[in-house]
Amino acid sequence: MVRKLEQENQVLETRWELLQQTDTYKSNADKIVNMFCNKLRQQLADLERERDRLKGQITQTQQMVEEFKAKYEDEINSRTGLENEFVILKKVGGQLKDPGVTV
Repeated sequence: MVRKLEQENQVLETRWELLQQTDTYKSNADKIVNMFCNKLRQQLADLERERDRLKGQITQTQQMVEEFKAKYEDEINSRTGLENEFVILKKVGGQLKDPGVTV
């Protein structure tokens, strides 16, 4: 009877040791998972800040593009006007050189 109790005690001690190791493993695994989650949260926060910064840059760049587009269109319109004026002046100059034409 004593021998049987000693064997049962040994089995219980072994189980207890295994349970303690399992809890330690679980505790370590929980810590690792929590650290990983915290790291992912930090990366997400960093990416959100980067997204906001890039959105600001996009808006600023789009405004610059619109400004340059307006300047370009103004220059084209100005050039067209000057070309038309040049053609008119060239015709008038050609008529002034012609001795048969009086202005």
